Amino acid sequence: DDTQLTYRELNEQANRLARHLVGQGVGPESAVALLMERSAEFVTAILAVFKAGGAYLPVEPDYPADRILHMLTDARPALTLTTTTLTHHLPHTIVHDQATQVVVLDDLPGQNSYSSTNLDDTDRTSPLLPQHPAYILYTSGSTGRPKGVTMPVAALTNLLAWHNQTIPGGPGRTMAQFTATSFDISIHETLSALLTGATLAISRDGIRHDITAFTHWLNHHHINEINAPNLVLDALYKEATEQHLTLPHLTDITQTGEALTITPTLQTLHNHHPQRQLHNHYGPTETHVITAYTLPEDTTHWPTTPPIGQPIANTGIYVLDTHLNPVPTNVPGELYATGTQLARGYLNRPALTAERFIACPFGTPGQRMYRTGDLVRWNHNGQLEYLGRTDQQVKIRGIRIELGEIETTLNSRHEIAQVAVIAREDRPGDKRLTAYLVP
Repeated sequence: DDTQLTYRELNEQANRLARHLVGQGVGPESAVALLMERSAEFVTAILAVFKAGGAYLPVEPDYPADRILHMLTDARPALTLTTTTLTHHLPHTIVHDQATQVVVLDDLPGQNSYSSTNLDDTDRTSPLLPQHPAYILYTSGSTGRPKGVTMPVAALTNLLAWHNQTIPGGPGRTMAQFTATSFDISIHETLSALLTGATLAISRDGIRHDITAFTHWLNHHHINEINAPNLVLDALYKEATEQHLTLPHLTDITQTGEALTITPTLQTLHNHHPQRQLHNHYGPTETHVITAYTLPEDTTHWPTTPPIGQPIANTGIYVLDTHLNPVPTNVPGELYATGTQLARGYLNRPALTAERFIACPFGTPGQRMYRTGDLVRWNHNGQLEYLGRTDQQVKIRGIRIELGEIETTLNSRHEIAQVAVIAREDRPGDKRLTAYLVP
């Protein structure tokens, strides 16, 4: 809305809250749940957790109560930060059993008594190291049980350093914080702006869910850079054309979360703005972004489905067959990733971690690689092309969904004897979840 914070104000507020968190025992290897709406306060809380050395766990207020209960029970955060208006979203058993200490930010006494100076390791409970967790994100699980991905500090800082070299930020640039707070791209948006001195503009949910309002919001705030899935970009371009808005400040658009499909609308708008770059990023939650491809300025030869590119800095990519042998160029295989971008694993799920994060036969002793489950191939230009999945996982509007999770939920109903769930795509680019039921 109309809230504005300078870098000085943001830093001082985050430092004070960080010192309060340290006083409550938060430090490296601690998790702090953030049950908060999209706001300046949410960004302040993220920075405060980082400054204290902890890992933040975003909890969307509109999640189903069972999912919130599972996340807080499974992650066992040291603290849960929330606001007065959202406390009713906390499951009763969590509050009653005091499974996590709840801190209501707008009712926090004495916060201004803390020093606003920057923290270092002498202020923390222990030194902060690259292998300590930075955030925990819960993703869909094939068994019906969401799993928490633990991402280390080293992976996040590597990603941000690479991003700044690829799409430079800085004062005078404005980045939109558009994606859901439970999506790893949201922290990418936030920190790629704040660590370079750019302006971060946060679109509230009412604007995010209204393409007309969002298009005008982008134009009004002179947004230079956005991240959004394919379907949103196509709707945005159609709306901008209908509203006669050229969005002249929008120079960098990153498609992420699903396979990029070039539509006539998207191609036409880029024809009119050759200085506008379209970036295609790929990476599951377990690695964040690991490959990238920037489409050429000349749209004449844009393929309908662009490649997902080449690995980012400090990341290795292998395309292997079922026996873990590299496949030749243009031959499909499963994508395996290694290097700095790998998550530590799944929180409290050692068996599942061992199944997906396996020993790398091509690297140094102890090196791991992540089995993505994605089918890809190297083309003759040395670019990776995405071909699909090896399992039941799908992406819809950037959201990763295990069809088995939905089938498990529906099968728990006594009125249903059998169920099968698929992702239908009756119109190109418009996937819908469809369940077929036997009563």
